Amino acid sequence: NISSYVDDVHASHDFGLPKEDPQFWALFAKKFAFDPARTVFVDDNEHVLASADEYGIRHLIMPLNPDSQRAAQKMRQPDRYTGIQSLAELLPC
Repeated sequence: NISSYVDDVHASHDFGLPKEDPQFWALFAKKFAFDPARTVFVDDNEHVLASADEYGIRHLIMPLNPDSQRAAQKMRQPDRYTGIQSLAELLPC
């Protein structure tokens, strides 16, 4: 279970804004003290990852196959984010 390896898990609907909205990150930072340079952010949408990158989130992860019933998606900017096939890749061996 990945939750035992992370401090917190949050959903954008708790803040009433989409993650692509820069105000989301300001609101999130107001509610939770976190260091963007030490934060891991996982999302399957490159627009959302770009917004997190612009805010300064350093570790950006994109699951390439979030829906096992469909073909894996291709990253438009593979040099900007880390693509993974499974969240298990993030866990220590």
